[in-house]
Amino acid sequence: MERIYLALTLSFVTANAVAYRRPPEITNFLQKDLVNPEDVEFKGFKLPCGAAGTNISWAWKHNDTEITSFRRSPHYSLNGDGTLTGKYLSSQHSGTYQCIVKDKDTKIEVFSRKLKVAITAPGDFIDRERKSVKVDLGKPFRFQCPKHAAGFGSSYAWVKPSNIHLSRNERRGISPDGTLLIAYLTQQDMDEINYDGVRCRIRAGNTYEDSGKLFLVKNNPQQTDPGTPVALSWASKPAVDELAIEGRRKILYCFANGRPTPEITWKKNGKRIVHGQNSYEIPRHYFGHRLVITNVNRESHQDVYTCEANNSRGNVYPIVRSINLEVKVPARWSNNPPASEISIIINKNATIECKVVADPEATVLWYKNGAHLQSSSDRIIVDGSKLHFRHVNLTDEGVYQCAVENQYGMIVSATWVQVKAWKPSFNNRQFGPFHLLQGSEGRLHCNPNAEPRPKFQWFVDGVLISDEAINSRYRLLLDGTLLIKKVDKDKDAVNYTCDAVNLMGKASASTVPTVLVKPAFVTRPRNQTVLEKGTTTFYCNANGRPLPNITWVKDGMTVGLGHTLRFETTWRGQSGRYWCHAQNGLNYVINASAFLNVQFPSYFKSRPAHQSVQEGDETTFHCGAMGNPSPKIAWFKDGRSVGTGNTLSFLAFRNRSGEYWCSADNGLGLAINASVRLDVQIKPHLITTPKNQSIAENKQVTFHCNATGHPIPEITWTKDGLTVGTGSKLTLTVSRGDAGRYSCTAYNGVSAGVKASAYLRVLYVPSPPVNVTITDCKDWRVKLHWVPSPSIAAPVTHYLIEQESSQDPVVFGLLHNVSKPDATEATFNVSKDTSPRFRIRAVNNVGESLPSSPVETTCQGTETDFGARQPEVTQSPIYQKAWFLTMVALVAYVVLISALAMLFISYYKGKGKKYEVGKRERKRGYSEQAKQSEENVEEEETNNLVGNAEKTPLERRQNRNSRPVSNSISLLELQFREDGSFTEEYGGDDELLHGTFV
Repeated sequence: MERIYLALTLSFVTANAVAYRRPPEITNFLQKDLVNPEDVEFKGFKLPCGAAGTNISWAWKHNDTEITSFRRSPHYSLNGDGTLTGKYLSSQHSGTYQCIVKDKDTKIEVFSRKLKVAITAPGDFIDRERKSVKVDLGKPFRFQCPKHAAGFGSSYAWVKPSNIHLSRNERRGISPDGTLLIAYLTQQDMDEINYDGVRCRIRAGNTYEDSGKLFLVKNNPQQTDPGTPVALSWASKPAVDELAIEGRRKILYCFANGRPTPEITWKKNGKRIVHGQNSYEIPRHYFGHRLVITNVNRESHQDVYTCEANNSRGNVYPIVRSINLEVKVPARWSNNPPASEISIIINKNATIECKVVADPEATVLWYKNGAHLQSSSDRIIVDGSKLHFRHVNLTDEGVYQCAVENQYGMIVSATWVQVKAWKPSFNNRQFGPFHLLQGSEGRLHCNPNAEPRPKFQWFVDGVLISDEAINSRYRLLLDGTLLIKKVDKDKDAVNYTCDAVNLMGKASASTVPTVLVKPAFVTRPRNQTVLEKGTTTFYCNANGRPLPNITWVKDGMTVGLGHTLRFETTWRGQSGRYWCHAQNGLNYVINASAFLNVQFPSYFKSRPAHQSVQEGDETTFHCGAMGNPSPKIAWFKDGRSVGTGNTLSFLAFRNRSGEYWCSADNGLGLAINASVRLDVQIKPHLITTPKNQSIAENKQVTFHCNATGHPIPEITWTKDGLTVGTGSKLTLTVSRGDAGRYSCTAYNGVSAGVKASAYLRVLYVPSPPVNVTITDCKDWRVKLHWVPSPSIAAPVTHYLIEQESSQDPVVFGLLHNVSKPDATEATFNVSKDTSPRFRIRAVNNVGESLPSSPVETTCQGTETDFGARQPEVTQSPIYQKAWFLTMVALVAYVVLISALAMLFISYYKGKGKKYEVGKRERKRGYSEQAKQSEENVEEEETNNLVGNAEKTPLERRQNRNSRPVSNSISLLELQFREDGSFTEEYGGDDELLHGTFV
């Protein structure tokens, strides 16, 4: 074992020299490729490669080939800080440059990304001969720059002698490959070009190359410019599909032939492009032919572009060139590169991930200390853009680089991976104290701070513990925990030591566990029943280690501490279950309970309330009482039991009004009582109702109305909605305005009230006739004419014509009786040689009207004395005499009394015919049919009274004596309908009554 520890320690010391020496790190390198013409000219460049580290060296590669000699190279030199300087460069020096930094001692190396460098240099002309080209004026012209070698970053121009440029204008342009373009050729163009010829010049930086001269010759020497229009056509245009690289510059060029001179418009997705916005430039000196995207961005610039040429304002048919611009993306980090430094604990896992964006998709290669990781191993797994570490050890330390590259660019990350390991230590790590529970499983944890994980050994009182022995009390777990299968307070309260060892060293820790014992009851509390205000004591005791604490709890609240719970004065609110909780900090609580029953006399919790109810309603009294034991409730009225329980319910009848008692008794002390009063209210009921009446004006009339109920109903009389009186009787001295319907209302607050009504008819004498005139008067015979006045109360029965007395003009005497009530004229004789005045009266059954206005006349004819017998004058018949009517009434009364006497004599002798009387009310004693018959009689009497007013006294008398039996109730019923004596004598509440009559 000791040899193993020694070998591990030596290997760690060797690795430690590497682990704690910081590897080289490149700190300064260009992030942007040098690919624009202005970036690098032939004079040279300086490429920095700043680095940090100990005893480091630099190396550079050009196009993946190491630059081996710097001292003898005319083009490259290496500075002491790693900067590569290039000078006198040509296009062959273009390509990629990569810096490698190496630790000379550890041999660890890191490398930069591959930096793209394009050297600006012109290409030499292969053909420098003079050129003469035949042309036609007014036609488009193009001439390509003569053949030359390839260069980079070159710009083209056509120059005249003395380096004067053939200027660009709206008609003339030079394409990106140096082609001279003229929309239509003019004599001025020929003169400028042929003055001493023009040359194609290729400029790169500060150097240039010129071609041979160009001259133009007319096909017809006599030709002049015809000035005819030239159709639009493309002289130079971009490809249909163009590529741009994100982060770089992109140039698109359009030139159109045509006359008039075409105007060029650039659009993106149909919208015109504005110079100076969103990295777009349309240089003015190119007259719109050139579109430059200064810094290409995929999201902003990848789209469909159009170059439109139009040589007439408002021309709806321009020529259009569509260009699909696709933006390629050099490899770049999607967010941030991997961390420059990470630490992995030995035997742990970790992952480095390179999250990149690239189009086309980039390749990802992983390197360790500059060496390519060709494939995965057991601990280091190459998974595309991820590098996984599994159970690392010290040999896995180093610099890991992720190299991401596509054809447009490359990025490189560098991450220094450190593997951490240290010897076991119990500093800042808790070892104990340990608390073991008697009779339970116990665990002693040993968790030192150590990497890699140490091996463990346990000792008890200095003796090594082996869990391999049969019936061993112990078991050693993999995480170093010592498991005691069953704790014994006598065996385990001793010294325990844990030893931890790994390849870095060893550490030990010792402690004496504390063995705890759960609480157990010695004494438990007992149930108790006590009287209120008495003394109560509960006892509870428990053993354990540590000694348990006793807590008394009721309803979730602590009410005491200690072995004894005592109440000197016990109250009813203290009844309930009391719990004794015993605990000693072991997260183990034992409980015991006892019930305290505090007894107390009864008392009312709620008392019954007085009630006023309507007869027939259900009545309920509530009475609540408390006490311990629970009291029994009984109900009493007039000394008799009427119910038990908290609620007393029954239907309210009038005989149940009175005082009720609620009595509660639980056997402790005297019973308690509460009284309540019930008032049964009865709806009003009419026992006498008013009858229809007809009466003469200025006479007195009385209506009667009586009602029963509780409280006693109030009687109110109304007419036409207005109150006209109160009480059971309404007496009036009538006038004509008093006619109408009178209502009697009985109300006592129990219900809406009951109502009955009767009609009052007021009778009065008629009005005198009007418009009395004499229409004919000759031969002492007079014809009198009048207009009857309406008689509303009673119809007119006849008319009386009066003549003025010859002795006293104020006195009028009866002259003529007109018996027809509908007559409007009468003829009679007057005294000879007189001029009397006449007047007329209308008569009804109430009396005579006032006389009409007198009318006078002068007649001639036969001599007649005042008061002489007139032809139409007749005396009143005997049946209209008052004395005759009085005698008839007396005879009718005698007949009635005789009939009643015979009825009673026949009844008591048991003779007569048996009849069945319907159920009658207790007080009124007659049926609804009899009531209806009575109302019919009253109505008939009213009608007869009105009808009789229209008949003669004799006819009225005959009607009274011969009234049909079918229109009235029997004489017997008339005699018994008011006082109900027949029902009182023979009837019960709900039985049929039987009697006899003759």
